[in-house]
Amino acid sequence: MEDLIRSGRVADLILVLLGLEFLLILIWRQLRGQRLAVMQLWPFFASGACLVCAFRSGVQQDDWQWTAMWFAAAFVVHLIDLKQRWPAVNR
Repeated sequence: MEDLIRSGRVADLILVLLGLEFLLILIWRQLRGQRLAVMQLWPFFASGACLVCAFRSGVQQDDWQWTAMWFAAAFVVHLIDLKQRWPAVNR
């Protein structure tokens, strides 16, 4: 387990699971006759994926700029997600 985490491979596993979860949600919605919400879902999953990539970058001791870039990307995508959700809260 220690090697899985220290090597950063756990991040790859998490990214695969995030991708599968995204696809399963889309399939589930289509099977229920609901419209596919790719534009609503992608920021949520993308921000999580960027955070996982920042984790991997830190664990693998990449240059700090790479880790900072992943955190910045996660923040930007998180803001996009909030912007999409904000009007729904006020309805």
